[in-house]
Amino acid sequence: MAPEAIKFRAEILEIMRYAFRKEPNLLQVISAITKGTGYADLIQDLNTIAVVGKQHIDLLSKIAFDTSLLDVAAKNSREIAVMWANYKMENTNQTEFKQNRNKAFWYLHELVSEIHAAGKYAFRNDKNRLKGYTSTF
Repeated sequence: MAPEAIKFRAEILEIMRYAFRKEPNLLQVISAITKGTGYADLIQDLNTIAVVGKQHIDLLSKIAFDTSLLDVAAKNSREIAVMWANYKMENTNQTEFKQNRNKAFWYLHELVSEIHAAGKYAFRNDKNRLKGYTSTF
């Protein structure tokens, strides 16, 4: 959805630049929208486009702008925000899982190493039992 939303944002911004061409303060707002990158910025940009567009519907109407596109921008902003939040949560859960897995591995490794060391010491004189506590690795 992001590539389509990026193209949509660029198209709406071009339309707004034309509609607001005689309003320097609005052009500054449009210029500020174009700064920044990433999904969070895209979400904010689409929302800002919808808000600014609805506040200045009169200027957009003069160029026969389809005002339903402002609703599309707001809807896309919400949908991408939900998807982005879900993605971030999934990655957070995976990171937490990996950390727990790695901790469990190292705790087990430490315990097995202690058992090997204790077995080597306890059975240092018993060759048959010592085999179970040695490793070629």
